[in-house]
Amino acid sequence: MRGPGAKVKDITGQKFGRLLVLELVPKEMGRERSWRCRCECGQELVVPGNLLRYGQKKSCGCLVHESRKIVDITGQRFGKLVALELVPLPPGEHTGARLRSWRCRCDCGQVVDVAGPRLRSGNTKSCGCSGGETRTIDLTGQRFGQLVVTGKTQDRDGDLGLMWSCRCDCGRDTKVSGHRLRRGMTKSCGCLRNTARTVPELRDLTGMKFGDLDVVGRAAVGGDAWDVRCCCGTTKVVRGAPLRSGNTQSCGCRRRRPHGRDLTGQKFGYLTVVEQIGIDDHGTTRWRCRCVCGVETEASASNLRAGHVASCGCRIQRRRPRLDQKVGPDGYMLIQCPNHPRARSDGYVAEHLLVMEKYLGRPVTSDETVHHKNGIRDDNRLENLELRSGQHGSGSRVEDLVAHAKDVLRRYAPDLLTDEERNAKLDS
Repeated sequence: MRGPGAKVKDITGQKFGRLLVLELVPKEMGRERSWRCRCECGQELVVPGNLLRYGQKKSCGCLVHESRKIVDITGQRFGKLVALELVPLPPGEHTGARLRSWRCRCDCGQVVDVAGPRLRSGNTKSCGCSGGETRTIDLTGQRFGQLVVTGKTQDRDGDLGLMWSCRCDCGRDTKVSGHRLRRGMTKSCGCLRNTARTVPELRDLTGMKFGDLDVVGRAAVGGDAWDVRCCCGTTKVVRGAPLRSGNTQSCGCRRRRPHGRDLTGQKFGYLTVVEQIGIDDHGTTRWRCRCVCGVETEASASNLRAGHVASCGCRIQRRRPRLDQKVGPDGYMLIQCPNHPRARSDGYVAEHLLVMEKYLGRPVTSDETVHHKNGIRDDNRLENLELRSGQHGSGSRVEDLVAHAKDVLRRYAPDLLTDEERNAKLDS
């Protein structure tokens, strides 16, 4: 491929096969330089220079068409047509040998031009004079389902052919294409379809049983409505369709009946079932539960058994730590605070220590511990934390130590106590 500044060789006047180069045409962006040429047959065209140089283009196309062999069918008969001669092409027009047309004379005297493939395949056998005689079958008097054909019309149903006038057994007249009649696609004026649709709706359901419902009789409102009596004694009006499909099997009392096993006292995750509340609109039993954090909530029996509900929501909130938080291997929630005196080797401090220190306004000393009342190590709410001296097992409650100290002062230094604290022991 030439560069942008390469000089184009002038080939004006040169001949390539049947093509004579006339001039260079303006260059188009991204295209090969092209030349305007004239073929020996007189046709002019634009050809890329590389096709001319490599011999890939030698004519306007006439050379290819002339090289194809045309089978002479002059004098041959095709139905009512006799081939007279090959139809000559206009100057400059080239058509494939298989698409050439032949001038034919019909037995009726009409002369027509017909494409050679249609003659050889038998698709065209006349000038059109015998089309109506061979393609149209008279259906007058024939019966198709509930339709009897009375005559032919001038209307057409698209590609399905002529329309025929028909009379249905119900007395109505209609128009149907012969294609639909012969294939059994149309058998009535429409009454057959409407009758088939209404037959199941009009069936008598009296005395039949659908779930807990007994059909008493047809309702006064008419149509497909029925008076039914439920096993609980309630009487109501129900349509026949939901009865037959099984969508309606009671007056609604099934939703209000307590069912399923008793879950009272059972534990599901962090929830303990307290009592049954009732049944919702979907027929699901609802239960009141108490979470380990002390909050009461409601949940369905199916969600409890499947494990979809395991707390009042407090566990969901603690399940997603912040970027500076993580859960330690011992289950305690840790917060990144590398400068804290109680920080671990990785720079994290137990969150419950920070919460208690914020409440006390002072650091928690090494001989003090923070205890979780409910035993959940990542539940660091202040009301769930308790300050103790020493370790959990052998340490004492801080409240107990304060009370003991007041007893010592009351005995040995009562003047250090207020009148209320001094008289508290006497009142007890």
